[in-house]
Amino acid sequence: PGFWRVGASGEYHLRTLCEEVPMPWDWPVECSHHEAAAFCKYLSEQTGKSLRLPMEDEYLRLRDSVPTDLQDSAHGPSWGKNTPGNVNLAYWASPCPVDTFRSPSGVHDVLGNAWQHCATHIDTLEGFETHPLYDDFTTPTVGEHHSRIMGGSWMSCGAHGATRDGRYGFRRHFYQHAGFRYIESDRQIVNSALPYERDRALCDAFRFHFDDDASPSSSFHRRLAGRCAEVLADAGRPISESRVMELGCGPGRTVLELARLGASAAHGMDRSSKAFQCTAQRLLVPGGRLRWMNHLEGEFVEARELFA
Repeated sequence: PGFWRVGASGEYHLRTLCEEVPMPWDWPVECSHHEAAAFCKYLSEQTGKSLRLPMEDEYLRLRDSVPTDLQDSAHGPSWGKNTPGNVNLAYWASPCPVDTFRSPSGVHDVLGNAWQHCATHIDTLEGFETHPLYDDFTTPTVGEHHSRIMGGSWMSCGAHGATRDGRYGFRRHFYQHAGFRYIESDRQIVNSALPYERDRALCDAFRFHFDDDASPSSSFHRRLAGRCAEVLADAGRPISESRVMELGCGPGRTVLELARLGASAAHGMDRSSKAFQCTAQRLLVPGGRLRWMNHLEGEFVEARELFA
């Protein structure tokens, strides 16, 4: 781990906030997610057991055993001066032995001391909105390149991890005063977090095609498809008997609207398949959804999400 140092005689030291100290072997190991997962794999091979990092919901079952929260919440009353772990700088400005704090259920270090790496990728919850003063905090971490860290550390103050519902995701090679616990389980890990598209050209195309105003009839692509159907009807060719193609289809909203109106076949063609591939692979699947960022002004963006 990056905070470990080896002395001239082979002895180990730990680099803390202000100094290097002889290795306190009963403190949590602070490491990256990759290192934690690799250790679980190594120990599984050595013991023949199925050992891994916990999922988010598995960790929260441990957290439920602490009947208080930083402040009054649905999970319990405020803990006040009786801080139940090495968190919020309540006791020290460093980690402490892992058996110092014990929950009512008998589990040590449920919260605080060191963040706990988690096997769950971070995703947004229903009703999520970016804050106008910090619009790039959460959405860049959504997807397969970031995982949850749980429980806070000795340094976590206020809502920054000390609360049960604090939600943070970090790149798996980062160091963040984070350690880990492992569990034995045969439960399959399922992660399906869909990232927000951030490529400016794709985002602008998705905005033009799918970001309708309050009235669906205001959509340019829906009106264009309707007008095409009217022209075909005037020419004696009902759309249900017509094969249609749009050149320069982009993400393909007009093609989808023509298909919705009953075209016998609807095709799209574009100089690049990238935009429509996103539509086909992310939106046109069971339970599909498409996520992108609307660029508002300068670096200000707004997260958008469309469900199939």
